[in-house]
Amino acid sequence: MSDMRTSGSQPEPRPRPFLLAEVWRIRDEYAAEHHHNLKEILADLKRRQRRSRRLVDRRRKYHQVKAKAKVKVKA
Repeated sequence: MSDMRTSGSQPEPRPRPFLLAEVWRIRDEYAAEHHHNLKEILADLKRRQRRSRRLVDRRRKYHQVKAKAKVKVKA
């Protein structure tokens, strides 16, 4: 008898426990570096974001699309 919930597709693989343990370990180390203080953590993340060139800023693209839509309406 087939299971109706899977509807013929394979279930998503579960993350392996050792991967989660590694992520949690890194997260705990990072929090400990900032004394488990949310203000310190947020300040560090903002500082990292300012220094990073890999930031994705979608505002420019949004305004370009919006401007194109206005041009199409006028035509």
